[in-house]
Amino acid sequence: MSTGGWRFAARTHVGLVRDGNEDAMFAGPRLLAVADGVGGSVAGEIASKITINTLSPLDSDTTVTDPLAALHDATQAADIQLRDAIAGDPGLSGMGTTLTAVLWAGDQVGLAQLGDSRAYLMRGGELSQLTKDQTLVQSLVDEGQITPEEALVHPRRSWILRALDGRGEAEPDVQMLTPVTGDRYLLCSDGLSDYVDVATISATLSSGEDLQRTCDALVDHALAAGAPDNVTCVIAEPVEGDTPNAQPIIGGAAAAPDRARHVAPAPAPASATDRRQRTRSIGRRLGIVAVVVVLLIAAAITATVMYIRGQWYLADDSGYVAIYHGDRGKVVGISLSRLSSRTDLPTTAVSQSNQDLLRSGQVSGRAQVEDELATVRNDACAAWTAAHPPTPTVKKHKGTTKRQPAPKPPTWCPQQP
Repeated sequence: MSTGGWRFAARTHVGLVRDGNEDAMFAGPRLLAVADGVGGSVAGEIASKITINTLSPLDSDTTVTDPLAALHDATQAADIQLRDAIAGDPGLSGMGTTLTAVLWAGDQVGLAQLGDSRAYLMRGGELSQLTKDQTLVQSLVDEGQITPEEALVHPRRSWILRALDGRGEAEPDVQMLTPVTGDRYLLCSDGLSDYVDVATISATLSSGEDLQRTCDALVDHALAAGAPDNVTCVIAEPVEGDTPNAQPIIGGAAAAPDRARHVAPAPAPASATDRRQRTRSIGRRLGIVAVVVVLLIAAAITATVMYIRGQWYLADDSGYVAIYHGDRGKVVGISLSRLSSRTDLPTTAVSQSNQDLLRSGQVSGRAQVEDELATVRNDACAAWTAAHPPTPTVKKHKGTTKRQPAPKPPTWCPQQP
């Protein structure tokens, strides 16, 4: 497709649980963008607003010819803005945001992404995901340690590996797109993609409804699913020719008023005694804060350790079925489990379906793993018995007949009562 732009619609909703909207969005004739303030961080709505406001001038900048370079530069500029905001108000330290943005420049379209806000393409009735979540569970899926289905319920599925946070380390994933007439693009926060399944997203995008009704329907699906998070979506179709003359849509945190800053009056000159008392008071407060921080960190570590200690699974160890204690995954290359015991059951005797269990079976409690082991052992013994019938054989030698005893089951078979 030659030069063109977007026909678009957008909607954002605070959801049914949150008090505020940390999502921010922009939809214009050239620029589409969704930013999601990182959940649990300080002032996520400020981070997403700063990011969208930094990128929004790209929508009206007709001098841009390289969309990927423009998106990269704007992302770096947003990161600098976040750094400066944190320097000016240390209370904002820790804020961050995801970002997924698509920019049409001349006859080229570029996509940039950080975090887990997604971009989808509906083309010819087929839905494809253009972005890959930059999360811990996605890295575990890529390494084959868990399945995509397990990732949906993984206790660490919200851990984002990359985000805009003012640290100067944000490098977005970028790619060029080739829009085709009839395409529909969807940008959304995880408040939509985590709670509306792919089949529903696909059916809604291909329903034939106009863009705004389609956008509203997707948000309504998330609300029907409980919407525990903010929900944001932007839908756009490519338009060939002159860029559509439409007013951009700015929503969520990007359209909210700036957070009020309380400025205390200047204190009256203090005496030396007052200054000493104030210093001691500040010292006591800092000490309390330090103790609280240490307790919170200790509680988080304890909770993680308790979770790992409650996990068990079966796997291979030097050719034998073994019981492992801990979580099957790794963090920064460090295994979260250890060998508890190795059985006498060779893995070569295990059936193919149970081989899959040894390679990627889900972790569970000790009792469940013992039950799994009994099942694996019984299945292996049954297979061996089927291959070695218990009927005694008859062997003739030099005119005499000698009955051969039935083969004894291997020692790893369950003992018969």
